[in-house]
Amino acid sequence: MLAAYLPDLLAIAVAAFTAPPWNETALDATGAGIRLVRDRMESGYVAALARIDEQACGFAYAVSARRLERLATRTTSIAPPFELRELAVDPRYRGLGIGAGMHDALISARPDTPRYLVTHPAAHAALALYRARGWRSTAVIEHWQTGPRLLMHRFH
Repeated sequence: MLAAYLPDLLAIAVAAFTAPPWNETALDATGAGIRLVRDRMESGYVAALARIDEQACGFAYAVSARRLERLATRTTSIAPPFELRELAVDPRYRGLGIGAGMHDALISARPDTPRYLVTHPAAHAALALYRARGWRSTAVIEHWQTGPRLLMHRFH
């Protein structure tokens, strides 16, 4: 189903991630949409697609992953942790609760497991959403290509 929306997803990714603070190239930004479809074979994959009148206006997805948990705690939990990999809303549709709705749909799919994500430390709207929903900052990760990123966790 998501593959049918790939052109729209790529356009959303470009609109969302080429703007500050991300400042990605259009080519790099399309990687988010491509990963959404590619990673569907990963363990624990869950995705959300937001549409208004059949027009895709946002996407988000998560997978089971231990890499971020090890970065945050240096230990692993019994239940596989949940990694929120991408959440993007077309800028024309921001402020309508679309990001919050997709976030909540993904979280409800795996209610009893530690959760992790990485975001830009200057992504103020994203940080406000995450913090309002119980996410807490764990560490700043310095990425060799993209600069600093904020590692966040939520334990229920």
